[in-house]
Amino acid sequence: MSTVMIKTTHRFFAARPEAVGQARAFTTAALAEWGLTDRAEDIRLCVSELAANAGAP
Repeated sequence: MSTVMIKTTHRFFAARPEAVGQARAFTTAALAEWGLTDRAEDIRLCVSELAANAGAP
């Protein structure tokens, strides 16, 4: 059985080093709001990697 997400949220971050932490905090808050905290650490790691790579020269 699959879960269908019906809620979405988004935010844009400046290409600065502090944006990685901001993206993690935003992700944590969104997951908590949706009641999806069981995989939060794994998802935060993915967001950190994506945000860090997006800001790389």
